Order: sequence, then C-alpha cells, then structure tokens
Amino acid sequence: MQCATRENAEDPYNSRVNDAVHLLSLCSILASALFLWLGGYILKSNPRARVNQIFSLICLSFLFWSFSYTFFRGAGDKETAWFWFNLSSVGWTLSPALILHFLLLVSRSRNRLGQPAVLVAIYLPSFYFLFHGLSGTLSVVDFVWTDFGWSDVYGPLTFTFVTYMVYFLAWILLGLGFVVARSRRSELIAEKRQAWLILSTGVPIIAVISVSGILLPYIGVRSVPNIAHLFTAFWVVMIWYAISRYRVMILTPATVASDVLRTMADAVILLSRRQTIVGVNRAAEELLSARESELRGARLHDLFETEDATEAETVRRLVSSDGSRDLELRYRRKNRDLVRLRVSTSAVKDRHGQAMGQVLVARDVTEQVRAEEELKHLATHDPLTGLPNRSLLHDRLQRAVNRAAREKRPFALLMFDLDEFKQINDTFGQSVGDRVLQGAAKRLTNCVRGLDTVCRLGGDEFMLVVEELLESGDSDIVAKRLLDAFEEPIDTGDQAISISGSIGISTYPFDGLDPETLVTK
Repeated sequence: MQCATRENAEDPYNSRVNDAVHLLSLCSILASALFLWLGGYILKSNPRARVNQIFSLICLSFLFWSFSYTFFRGAGDKETAWFWFNLSSVGWTLSPALILHFLLLVSRSRNRLGQPAVLVAIYLPSFYFLFHGLSGTLSVVDFVWTDFGWSDVYGPLTFTFVTYMVYFLAWILLGLGFVVARSRRSELIAEKRQAWLILSTGVPIIAVISVSGILLPYIGVRSVPNIAHLFTAFWVVMIWYAISRYRVMILTPATVASDVLRTMADAVILLSRRQTIVGVNRAAEELLSARESELRGARLHDLFETEDATEAETVRRLVSSDGSRDLELRYRRKNRDLVRLRVSTSAVKDRHGQAMGQVLVARDVTEQVRAEEELKHLATHDPLTGLPNRSLLHDRLQRAVNRAAREKRPFALLMFDLDEFKQINDTFGQSVGDRVLQGAAKRLTNCVRGLDTVCRLGGDEFMLVVEELLESGDSDIVAKRLLDAFEEPIDTGDQAISISGSIGISTYPFDGLDPETLVTK
C-alpha cells in the first residue's frame, strides 16, 4: 500500500497525517486518564479488598499500554518508537493474568486462589511474555509510517508468538467462563445480570482487540489504526459498572461492614473524634432528608431540634460520652415534620484503647411512640368523652392528697351524675345519649380550672377533683357553677335535650384523709 513519508513537513497530505496522529494520541491520553482515575478511585474506596487491589492493577497495566501508545504513534524516529512500543508490552502481557485473577475473585473461586500453585500458573506465563515484550523479541520486527503514525510489522510465526496469542485469549476466556459458571449455579438475579454484562461486553471487545491489535497488523492492513488499547477502556468501565451496579453481598470480614451498612434499615451515622459527621448510610440520608455530601463535616447537635433548650445539650452529652448510651431525640426535617428518634451510640476505639470516633444507630420511632401514646391514652381515658377514666382518677386523687397535705390547703371531690339519663337513652336512642354525655363532659370541663380533673366513672357518673381551695366552703361555689351550666339544653345536632344533674361533695381533710375514704364518703 502507499504510505506517507515524513520528509516534507510542508506537504498538505503530511499535515492531514499529523492531525490523525494527534487525534489518536489525544484519545490515548484520555484513556490513560480514565485508567488512572478509575484505578485510584476503586483502590481508595476499600484498599484492603483483594478484588479492588487486582482491579487497580488491571487499570495500571492498561495505563502503561495506553500511555505508551500516546508517544509511540508519533515518535520522531524508530528508536524512540521501539522504546514506547516495548514499554506498552507491560499492558498487553500482564493484563490477561490480572483479568483472570480478577474474574476468579468475582466468581468467588477463593479455594482455587488459595493454592500457591494456582497463582504461579496464572502469572508465570505473563512474566515470560513480559520479558520478550520489553526486549522486543516477541513478534514485532519493524515499524512503518502510515496515515495514523507508526504501525508495527510482524515477523514470521514463532513458538513464542503463537503461545502468547493462545495465552492472551485462553486466560481471559477462562476467567469469563468461571464467572458464567458461577452465575448459572446461583439463584441471585443480581449475580446473573452481573455475569451477563461482563460476558456480553467482554467477548466482543476481546474479538475486536484481537483483530485490531494482532490480526490486521499481522496481515499488513494499514488503512485501519490499531486502537485495541482504547477498546480496553470501554471494557474496564463496563466491568466496574457491573460490579458496582449488581454487587452481591459477600459475608467476609473485608466486605461485610459496607454490605451491612448499605442494607441496614436503621440509620447509621459515623462521627469523628471532633464530633463531626464523617459518613452515613442510605437509611440515614432518608431519615435526615439530606445527602451524605451535605451532612459530612456537620456537627450532630446542629441538626437536631432546638425548640427545647436542653435538646442540643443532650446531643452534646450523648456524643461526648466514651461509653454506650441510649436515648430519644427529636429531629426537624426540611419539610418541618418533627420525628422522634431512638438513638444508640457506641465509642469506636483502636487496639490501644483510644477513642477514634463514634457510631450512632438511629431509628425513627415516631409512629411507635404515637401508637404507644394512643394505647396509654385509651387505657387511662374514656373513649367516648376523652376524659380521664376511673384508673387515672386514683392517680390524680392521690396526687391531690399529697399536694394538699404538703401545702395545708383543702380540696374537694365532687360526684356529679345526670338525672333521668336512662330515660333519654330509651326515648331518643343510644347515639343521642352519647352526644348528651359528650356535651355534659364539655360543660363540666369548662366549669373548672386547668389544674382540676374531670373524670367519667361510667354511665352518666362523673367525678371532679377541684384542688387548691382557699376554704372548704369554696366547693359549694363550684357545685353551683356546675348546676348552672346545665340550665341550657344540650344541643345534640338533631334536637336540644334538657337535662339536670345531682352533686355529692366530700372535702379534704374534713371528710377524709385518703382517696378511698373521700370517694366512699
């Protein structure tokens, strides 16, 4: 074929050649930057995870390949081209072994990798071919200048070259086979989709790499540039996406912490020694109505409800304690909803016993607290009128006795029942009788102060605890007020019902010194 020369730099055709070289070199630089960023990002996310370490080494090997081709393609002479081409062999000789190792880890073939002989078998051929690649004795014998820069010229088939091609394809396909075999035995949808994505992108790309990087240069086709290293960038990104998107929980010490945090329904907040948030899980983001990036660096007590002056101080004491504590806090969401949280905190200490931070586990107990309060209210209040019932009356009465004994002031206990209430039920029905009871309860409550107690004992009987009387005769004033409140008929919606009441009075300490005596007096 016709090849361009580099002798006449002013020739327009040669200018177009340089543009193509620059464009391909730019693509190689971008691919190199991608390998560098992705490898560092994966390694930083969990440096101790073996699968992350091997994946980062894959990115590093491809970085050598792509970065070397950036300068190889437009090298000023063959000697420089040989240097960059030999350096690129780090990528295309080590990567098959690293990919096989990585895919074995993904397929959880840890028993096989636990045997030293297996690792030797995986990596020994790669170092053999790396030696030949760095020394320039693997397959390429010369370079020619084309429209796309330098292109390698292959010599005749040799044993080393044939075994390299077998090694390159067999190692990668073997790793893919382990991943597929694992997914076929698994019942997890995520694991099957992960394997399908790795396989469906890996096989076509390996085929394209073989054609672009080996077959076409070997048969002398120079009209298509060798961009095999650029295709590897796409496959590495797809592998990373498959592993992160369809990640399967692996219950090992290296991964269990992140997997458990990710799947926990409770919110987990990690605090530094300075009591600032350094990380949260997904449940915490939902609970606090904020992203982790917004929460990181904030102080915990700044997030919580401060309408109560002691709330922020409570949070400060919570996070400043070295031990474990449990308590309830309030948190105001961005939509102004107030939620109740049950928080447990534990100090995190290193092997020397020094505190490194804290872990807070929070659970939204708003509905639970509301349900508990409703159950408590139902147990101590009359469901029809909402007034305290007989069980709560004893507590209120005992409290009144204690307070009156301490302050030396009398209080009155008034028994109030509606006259001829049974006749109202028989004449107008139970629903009207219920509305009469509700109206009576409202009138009795309006006749006393907030510190007094109005209880419904049952049926049409009510009892009132009127505290802090100046003298015992004040109870008669209260009784008259109650009777006057029933001079007007009670509106039941359909009609107005006229009803009166009867009152019995006992006064502390004249009629009794304990609740039982006062009630029965």
